[in-house]
Amino acid sequence: MANHGYCGVLLSLTLLSLAIHGSFCFPEINGDNKGSPRTTTDKGKRWAVLVAGSSGYDNYRHQADICHAYQILKKGGLKDENIIVFMYDDIACVQLGKSSKGVIINKPNGHDVYKGVPKDYTGDHVNARNLYAVILGDKSALMGCPAIMFMRKISYVYYRRSMLLKVFYIEACEAGSMFEGLLSSNLNIYATTASNSEESSYGTYCPGDPSVPDEFDTCLGDLYSISWMEACDISDLHKETLENQYERIFLIVAILPPAISLHPRSQGLLTNLQRAPTGSQEKQGAQKQLLREIAHRKNVDYSITKLGEALFGHEKSSNVLMNVRPQGQPVVDNWDCFKNFVSSSPLNIYEKYCGHLSAYGMKYTRAIANICNAGITAEKMVAASDQTCANKPNV
Repeated sequence: MANHGYCGVLLSLTLLSLAIHGSFCFPEINGDNKGSPRTTTDKGKRWAVLVAGSSGYDNYRHQADICHAYQILKKGGLKDENIIVFMYDDIACVQLGKSSKGVIINKPNGHDVYKGVPKDYTGDHVNARNLYAVILGDKSALMGCPAIMFMRKISYVYYRRSMLLKVFYIEACEAGSMFEGLLSSNLNIYATTASNSEESSYGTYCPGDPSVPDEFDTCLGDLYSISWMEACDISDLHKETLENQYERIFLIVAILPPAISLHPRSQGLLTNLQRAPTGSQEKQGAQKQLLREIAHRKNVDYSITKLGEALFGHEKSSNVLMNVRPQGQPVVDNWDCFKNFVSSSPLNIYEKYCGHLSAYGMKYTRAIANICNAGITAEKMVAASDQTCANKPNV
């Protein structure tokens, strides 16, 4: 989960045991002003799990968003012992513009959102297995040092019927696909996402934005996340409801001119090339890096197209791979087939024969899901991948 990524990387904030009728952006401060979460039967104890599923300076905005969310939770009265943070923690060491090292900002001239953020799970400990273990309260499944250090935290996060409401904020392209057709009315889960199951999400405060200083060469935030968090920054957290927040943020994200936000998949490579001095080794290196990326993307596009044709035929391939199911129907039928940690999954078979799908190739995860939904066996997938990628062009 901590691999370098762009649009398709999971960035989430999960609130567990939030009161169903809560009238606040985040957990309210107790009446004793000591900041402890309420534990009464009508309110329940609040927990938050913050996850930035990417690493690297190009993905600066993901970890910056999570740090900002932490600051809002603290402002709302939640203690560190009730906040669990997953972040690679590799961007604060990079100086951004005039900001000092050890500082992370989420908007131009913004304040430091990194200060005080707990380091619960960092580096290679940011992975799907540890996240599932934390959410499910499974101590035995935790990997690495945090398995010992943070058992006390996760022992209370166990998924149980006594939880009043689970709230998810997800920033990712096609984020709505994570919940499509899966949330029945009896689950008490509220999910809000940056995009529906078909559209992209966007970075903001990116190079080229008039408000962003010239020396900044990465996006500082994500449009959806910035919108709801900056609203929380100026709102009365005891009065803001989830419904009011949704209505306000939907208008902001839906009507914002595209020029103000940016799809960041190619931003880093283009910025490096544009800013490098003409004729310099830096310019030559940036050109080579960009050409390698273009060649890789052509290869991925070619491989997926030909793989679909090998499996479904030339005429049907495109319709099958890019099929979008009706709203309310799950994107995936066979999760054992789809999940990338199953050795016989189409994704692992593809990467074995055709190479790493990469962040760019994340846009084809719907195609992988549709291969599973079509009932393609592992044997057929192996044969098609071998046939397709043994004859791929040198691009």
